[in-house]
Amino acid sequence: MLKPTIINVNGRKLKIGNYDTEEKTWRIDRDKERHFMRKIESWGLDETMFKHLKNEGMLKVIIRDYNTGETWEIDVEDIENHKRYLHFKNLNGKTDHKTQIFIAEKYWNRS
Repeated sequence: MLKPTIINVNGRKLKIGNYDTEEKTWRIDRDKERHFMRKIESWGLDETMFKHLKNEGMLKVIIRDYNTGETWEIDVEDIENHKRYLHFKNLNGKTDHKTQIFIAEKYWNRS
């Protein structure tokens, strides 16, 4: 069964993917041109949602670029071994995206 993964960003709800409860997989559709952190060559994940899904038994994350169809897949264990944290704030001091976990693209399996 697919469950939408929804976060609150500056007071608005934002769907960031779906969690497949049978496969224990978080599936995320993104535009790599917009969502990939080029400066550190990494994909970012919402820390709060990642921890929540990990507590539910999540085993892996799959990101799909909806423009090209390319996918990147990683196991939770590899995320834990290679993650780094960044926290972004806007100019007014409000949190835009809270703390995010970044994992370098080289640790993801690309297809």
